[in-house]
Amino acid sequence: KINKKLTNYSDILLSFGLVFSFFYATIDMRFYLFGGINNMFPIVKKRKLAENIYLFDVLAKRVAAKCLPGEFVIVKQDKQGERIPLTVCDYDREAGTVTIVIQVIGGSTRLIADDLKEGDEFMDFVGPLGNASDLISEDIEELKKKKILFVAGGLGTAPVYPQVKWLYETGIKADVVQGAKSKD
Repeated sequence: KINKKLTNYSDILLSFGLVFSFFYATIDMRFYLFGGINNMFPIVKKRKLAENIYLFDVLAKRVAAKCLPGEFVIVKQDKQGERIPLTVCDYDREAGTVTIVIQVIGGSTRLIADDLKEGDEFMDFVGPLGNASDLISEDIEELKKKKILFVAGGLGTAPVYPQVKWLYETGIKADVVQGAKSKD
């Protein structure tokens, strides 16, 4: 059993240094992940797409700068809110915005849909996370030789759009078949 007391200044400074280093690293990680300790992520645009389905454009410059098709973000409305993973539906690197679509399926998504308006802010908007689409890593010339078909329905369209957009911007053709419950 070791019972060591801090008896000299070097032990005290070493202990203080370790605590300070941990605190500093924690602050540094928050700056890296969230863009700052008190940085919030404003909603630039909110639009109701259908019953219980909402589109949000969120100003998140660091996320937008690194997004690739197929990745996702985790959002949190406030300190009491739940962490919600959402597909990145689109991103605009120049404007620094990321587009997400939320379907109301529970209490947390209901609060986001009902309470947040344009100009309001998400407390956390972490990403991009996950793996980018396999198409991104394939040889462009080989992709141009393939016939690519996407089939999506409802919210399943959200992850398809950025992939099709990326293909189009790269000069690759793709077909999309989209289904929905209604014309809305």
